[in-house]
This record gives sequence, C-alpha cells and structure tokens, in this order.
Amino acid sequence: MTKNDSDYDRRFAAALSEAIIARDVSLTWLHRHLHDRATPVSMATLSYWRSGDRHPEGTTSRAAVDEIEALLGLSPGSLSELIQPIARVGALPAAYVPSAAEISAAIEEITKVLGTTPSSGLRDLSTLTTVEVGSNGAVESVTMRALVQSTMPSMTSVPLFDFVPEPGVEPKKIVNVIGGTLAPPYVHPGGKVVCDVLTLDRPVPAGGTTMIEFTELYAPGYPQTRQASHAVSRPARQTAIWVRFHPDAVADWCEEFVDAGEGEAVRSLEVAGTSVHVFRFGFGPATLGVRWGFDD
Repeated sequence: MTKNDSDYDRRFAAALSEAIIARDVSLTWLHRHLHDRATPVSMATLSYWRSGDRHPEGTTSRAAVDEIEALLGLSPGSLSELIQPIARVGALPAAYVPSAAEISAAIEEITKVLGTTPSSGLRDLSTLTTVEVGSNGAVESVTMRALVQSTMPSMTSVPLFDFVPEPGVEPKKIVNVIGGTLAPPYVHPGGKVVCDVLTLDRPVPAGGTTMIEFTELYAPGYPQTRQASHAVSRPARQTAIWVRFHPDAVADWCEEFVDAGEGEAVRSLEVAGTSVHVFRFGFGPATLGVRWGFDD
C-alpha cells in the first residue's frame, strides 16, 4: 500500500464511504465478512481505503475490492474501476483444478508450448454456463460467458482447454467468440487434451478484467453426454450453470455434483419448467456440475 492523492483514489474513497453508509454497516462488519470469504483485509487498511490515505494495490487487494462490491450490494466494477492502475502485482495462492495427473501434465505442457497464459495468470471471477439439451436428451451446445481477471503484469490470451473422451473423436467446435480472436486448436501429442487459444482484443493489466463469451458445439459423432460442469482453480465470485432442455426431452431427474478432489457431493435438483440451474457464490477451487436422466 502506498499513499496517493490522485483523483482516482479520492473517487474510490468517496464511493466506498458512501456505499458503507448506504448499506448501514461498519468497518468491523466489513472486516469480519471479508475474512469469512477468504479475502481478509485489516481494519487499519480498510480505514485507510475509506479515508483515501491509501488505495488498493496488488491482485489480492483487488480481489478484496470485488468482494466488498458484493457485500455492499454494488454492481461489479463500481469500485474497482475507480482505482488507479497499479504497477506492482500481488501474489495469490497457487491455482488448482481437480483432474487426473495425466491431464494436468498435458495442460502444463501445452501452456509452455503455446506460450499462453498459465493457470496462475488469471482468475475466474464470474461465469455463466448455459447448456442446451437436444431432443435426444444429450448436450448439443454449451455457451460460456465469463468475467476474467488478470493476475500477471499483462494478460494477452486465455487458453480454452477441452478433453477428448475417446481416441478418434472430433473435438468440440468453438464458435460465436466475443472478446478476442481464436487460433486453430492445438492437440496435445497424447491425444486427450485440446487447447484453443483466445487472443484478447486488448492486453489486460494486473488486476484488470475482461469479458469473454463463446459457444462449444458438439459434433454429430461426439459421445452423448447427459451432464455439464465447470471447474474453477481459485474461489470465484459467481459460478452458475443453466441447463435448458428440449421440450420433448425434459429430464425425469436431475442432480448437482461438487468435486473438490475428495469425491463427489451430490444432491437432487427439481426441474422448473424446461430448465434447471445451480449457483454458487465464492465457489472453488472445485468442479460444479449438473447431470440428468430419464426413467425409461
């Protein structure tokens, strides 16, 4: 933290103070809830931020500001956009995605070969995964809309990894990309992992955010699947999966599953009309998913 008298910091301090007053809470309340959400900030630091004597610096502090926005009922970015760009980068815990050792090794190798952003270089803040289920009851397409934060000095790309279920199966095709330009897919020599690199429309500095969106289409010969999931490597602010069934193939049963590397935790879900959804706040690192089936 450094002293700074810029207009950015005065605007941030004023907005933070107004939000605290409007929410009718104290710094002690904010301090306690930030600790509960694994983004602790000392009382002294919160006081400095509110007065404008100091401002948030580093990725960890920026992550705390994201949580403050949620706790105070503010729209995403309403405080973080008022912070002066930073020159130093803070550290975050190592990223982790539950997966087989072979898959993890392949992802690391692809990252080095392509020179794309490593898992430690970005943070998944908010993701909505929309799953379209066809008349056969299996997944036809998956659309992901994500708010991604850079945890490195400059993030220029986002790797999109896919896992091939069987040898010879055509990987999913990515279409309708927004927020960047897609390069041709790279297939790992082991044949089980494919990576599409999304080069962003603009470089994102440390602590900065960008929005991306894309759709995965399942090829006709792709093995039918009746489940969808999303894995996050660090606690994500919002994680949601929305499964939308074809009117002729509404599932008879659905369940949510969560896997944090120690086996699945499962609970039943009720279909509302022709769709079902799951949502988590502050989720991860873990995998959140939905699976469904039919009585016949």
